[in-house]
Amino acid sequence: MMDFTSIDYMLTINRLAPIVAIFLTLIALFGRRFITKDCVSSSILHLTIIFWVMLVWADWGSSVFHPSKQTVLARCLMVVILWLTVLLIKNYSKIFRRLKKLLNDALAKIDALTKLYEQLKSDYQALADENKQLKKLLHEEIIQGGCHENKQ
Repeated sequence: MMDFTSIDYMLTINRLAPIVAIFLTLIALFGRRFITKDCVSSSILHLTIIFWVMLVWADWGSSVFHPSKQTVLARCLMVVILWLTVLLIKNYSKIFRRLKKLLNDALAKIDALTKLYEQLKSDYQALADENKQLKKLLHEEIIQGGCHENKQ
């Protein structure tokens, strides 16, 4: 069984973590699937990557640096956080693109319904005006018809 507290194991993790992080960084920066069109998400991703590289690169090649358990744990957590950031931004950008498409479709339908409502409103107004005209003509016809009957 491996002793996770041994200095050799911690040095191995300490040497491996930056390589994994740089690999994830390359995937995030150059993999087309992971690059988002959202400016805020891309900025957060790039700042996380820069933060990671600055933290790790300073002592990666140092021969006098002996990592503590906390340092090894922090590096492992940073790799996990970077991986989750890449994964979440990828998924959120898909969700946001889908939601944006649905929103645009809904807005187009609302626009079409608004135009249909305006058309129906104008048709109703035209029918109401025509109805008034017909009632007026009918009323005049009744009055004139009544006058003709009285004359005879």
